[in-house]
Amino acid sequence: MTSKKDPLAGLVGYDYIAEQLGVLDATARTYGGGPKRVDGFPHPVKTPPGVRVTLFDKNEADNFIAERLKVSRRKPRPEGNRRRPRPSKRAELDLVGYAYIAEQLGVVVQTVRNMRASGQNSNATVKSCSL
Repeated sequence: MTSKKDPLAGLVGYDYIAEQLGVLDATARTYGGGPKRVDGFPHPVKTPPGVRVTLFDKNEADNFIAERLKVSRRKPRPEGNRRRPRPSKRAELDLVGYAYIAEQLGVVVQTVRNMRASGQNSNATVKSCSL
């Protein structure tokens, strides 16, 4: 029985580079292309058919990461280099949509939309629906 070699072995994506540098994936993408391309960023490799992500040779990526960390003011984070976005204040709110309000009032969604558009009792409607 013969074993097939993994065609993706030794390849990494933007997420790997971002994690190692302690930046967001979007920052790594900026380093890799466009007018702000950083010198020395590895060039993408040709991927096998069916692979839809941009991949880079891991050795080239590691060399870029090492050079970038030498000149960077940012130190790698010991708990993991990936920066996490701050949670949105909206995430703390308990938001509902037109469907919820319509269900509470026993009407169709379009009625709630019409009420909202006309401004007809919109504040009273929302207050009466709060549970």
